Amino acid sequence: MLVRQVICCATEDGRAAIIRQLSPRAHIETSHKVAQYLAPHIPSVVLIGEPLPDGSSTGSIGSCSSLADYAYAELGRQ
Repeated sequence: MLVRQVICCATEDGRAAIIRQLSPRAHIETSHKVAQYLAPHIPSVVLIGEPLPDGSSTGSIGSCSSLADYAYAELGRQ
């Protein structure tokens, strides 16, 4: 039997905490606040749609204007 689990959260702080507890190797995010929180804890965080502010501490954060741009860039690396 295939079992699926869904985790929901109403706030950015809650989402960041859940993601950190799951300890993924990579995470794609649309919130700069969540990406900044996760950067020290997750090897690769990709911020979609929001440019990184100048002078921000990026750590493991990369950014792209869209998920499609990120996917095409990753395909080009292979």
